[in-house]
Amino acid sequence: MSEVRKEIINRLTKLVDQRKNLAGEIKYDNCIVSTTDLDFLLNMINEDSYISKQKVKDKIEELDIAIDFAQKDLEEKYNELMDEYHKKVQEVINLEQDIKILQDDFEDKRLVYIDTPEFQDSYIPKQKIKDKIEDLEKKMGYEQNEKSLIHLHKQRKILNELLEDK
Repeated sequence: MSEVRKEIINRLTKLVDQRKNLAGEIKYDNCIVSTTDLDFLLNMINEDSYISKQKVKDKIEELDIAIDFAQKDLEEKYNELMDEYHKKVQEVINLEQDIKILQDDFEDKRLVYIDTPEFQDSYIPKQKIKDKIEDLEKKMGYEQNEKSLIHLHKQRKILNELLEDK
């Protein structure tokens, strides 16, 4: 607070105190205060009012900026969540399709899965047939007997047909 303000406030306080002390003795209380003091007080009140209004306006601007940032942040978070949600929905749809395919396969008796005992009992791996053909060709290279050679050729032919049939 400035020295001038302090002085004006002190002067007004003294005047008010004097009037209070003399209140019982004076029939009509006509207090005379200098117009300079009153103008200064009015200006001080207006200034304080302006400063208060300006502080409120500044605070409102700060809050508006904070709200804008919060809204942008919320929009970003919302968009991220919606993207994640859509990905999860698509995953669920894909899983449902996979489940449907597996159910259809399970109900189809023509399909046999590789890792089941019935597959291992009913099917021969291609490599095993290829290995057997290789063994037969080796034996044919060493075999001298014509009947045995013909028999080996027939076996190789049968195995080749199995490979071609798949």
